[in-house]
Amino acid sequence: MKKYWKFFIIFCFAVEFGCTNHIEKYDLSPFIEGRIQQAKNSSEPVKLELCNQTIFKWDKIIVLKPYSSDRDIDKYNLINGNSVKSMLPTLTSADWMCVLLFIENNMVVKYSNVNFALVDFTKIESLDKMNFTISKKIACEQLYIRNINNGLSLSF
Repeated sequence: MKKYWKFFIIFCFAVEFGCTNHIEKYDLSPFIEGRIQQAKNSSEPVKLELCNQTIFKWDKIIVLKPYSSDRDIDKYNLINGNSVKSMLPTLTSADWMCVLLFIENNMVVKYSNVNFALVDFTKIESLDKMNFTISKKIACEQLYIRNINNGLSLSF
């Protein structure tokens, strides 16, 4: 009987800590707000430089528009896609923000909600796709906030 209790305790521990795949939120808002202030006060584009802000490893970003569906996640074949899909109703239910999924080795490691009032990641250089990816190279070196007639936009 003692043997079964040990097995049960080990099993419960493994299920609780080993099998769950919690994806943590990462707040980019203060950083983006700072870059926006720079762009508003400048006639020159301001480099966003997301690599200087993030303290975790990632190799690309998936941008999700509001009301994204399970099928939108399925097309990326993410290792933890089911965890992302279980969070989707909460993540993408607001029509005033998009979600940035930070990916490392085909697995979501963090996510960030970005308010459209700050800057609209879904309209980068007139990309009109429902959801799309941004490579780390572009996000770190080639993504700019531009002030065009007091309207902010993102571009490569």
